[in-house]
Amino acid sequence: MNRSKKGFLNMSSHLLDQAVTAVCGFIVPKLVLESFGSEVNGMVSSITQFLGIIALMESGFGSVAKTAFYKPLAYRDKEGISGVFNATESFFRRIALIFAGYCVLLAIVFPFIKESSFDYIFVFSLVLILGIKSFMQYYFGVSYTLMFNADQCGYVGGFLQVVAIILNAVVTVILLNLGAGVHVVKLVSAGVFIIKPIVMNIYGKRKYEINRKLPKDKTSLSQKWDNLGQSVALYIHTKTDAILITVFLNFAEVSVYSVYSLVTTSLSAIITSISSGFVSGLGNMYAKGEKENFDRVFSLYEFVNTTVTFLFYTIAFIVVLPFVRVYTENVTDVDYIRPLFAGIIIVAELLYCLRLPYYYMITNARHFKQIKSGAYVEAGINIVLSLILINFLGITGLVIGTGIAMLFRTAQIALYCSKHIIKRSPFMVLKRVMVNLAGAVASVAVSKFIVFDVNNFIDLFVYAIIIGLISLMLLGLVNLIFFSKDVKLMFQKVKNVVRR
Repeated sequence: MNRSKKGFLNMSSHLLDQAVTAVCGFIVPKLVLESFGSEVNGMVSSITQFLGIIALMESGFGSVAKTAFYKPLAYRDKEGISGVFNATESFFRRIALIFAGYCVLLAIVFPFIKESSFDYIFVFSLVLILGIKSFMQYYFGVSYTLMFNADQCGYVGGFLQVVAIILNAVVTVILLNLGAGVHVVKLVSAGVFIIKPIVMNIYGKRKYEINRKLPKDKTSLSQKWDNLGQSVALYIHTKTDAILITVFLNFAEVSVYSVYSLVTTSLSAIITSISSGFVSGLGNMYAKGEKENFDRVFSLYEFVNTTVTFLFYTIAFIVVLPFVRVYTENVTDVDYIRPLFAGIIIVAELLYCLRLPYYYMITNARHFKQIKSGAYVEAGINIVLSLILINFLGITGLVIGTGIAMLFRTAQIALYCSKHIIKRSPFMVLKRVMVNLAGAVASVAVSKFIVFDVNNFIDLFVYAIIIGLISLMLLGLVNLIFFSKDVKLMFQKVKNVVRR
């Protein structure tokens, strides 16, 4: 199977995964919110963010391990593949055991972090149950997941995840209708998601014939600490907002934050999925020194990512408040309509998604050490500003701090990648952003003339389609004018994939 076909399968599986995740991610939390109230919904979200520290390990060390697989996989070096795999599996299993200890410790202390109306045992047991899924994923499946992704076979895990998400949604709906408590719902959910890492483990053993007796390639993870800064910054971006709200505000405000995050994180995940169709192939080209192909495909990737990011977040900017009104219509214990907060959190996440092509190319080139200082600065800006502003502006101040940190880091990564990896003027990045920003502003302006009453999810869907078509037309027009080569290449790639 060639790189284009694999890229298409990866993109398709990940887009399906994220589409299903988005749909189920709206349905299940809504049912939990309506069944158990804002306090429980906020508590679950807060605990999940505290447990999300393990994502710190995957994003940092996983990126290093994945890029270490590129070269031996490109040349089908079985000994090299086994060496990298053995080192990766050994490392992540130690991380999983450390996480298990952290999970128990968190269960002990979390009931004291923020006072709630629930007793100690209720909160203690809920933390342990929510931690099971993460432990199983990292102990059994993460090494094979990284190797499949590096080999442009990430679609295997993608399709398995789709099955798990749908099954979890079905089971959750059934349990909630039967009147099950939150502990039972989350325990069964954890059991469903264990399926994926176990299947990945079994299939991976058959596909790659890993020789467990070969020594671990310790050099493959030699740069893992150099990427820790990026991991810390990513953790602060994705996890600590809910933690700070828990500490400085309350679980109800965590619930408000989590509802808006449903939109931003779903869109971010879909955009990241688009990257899956390009990143591994570009890593393969970079490892083989195919510079001409690399430059051409990277330009296409950059064009697609920037345009889709502006398209999705323009729609979100316009539609998010009607969505929240419909989503929380049966919840009256807290005010969920926050226009300023909504706009800022969407802009902050847009800035994060714009950086993806440049960050992934830096990791493909294994330049972890060169960009780590910027990651620490980003983390510092984010945490300091958030701590200051949350006391004056609440959750709105929190996302202002996040947005400023995102702007700094995105500019730093784009500048470094332009200069050292793709070796071209950084003004091309600015040009792409400004062209798409013009299309986005025009879309928002046009939307002001559209009068449409949104009273339910069907109305919301129709409204989003209308806004989407307008935004697509305007963004497509400005890109066709300024980036016609990329538009033609994109259609050519689609034709080639379809013909094959």
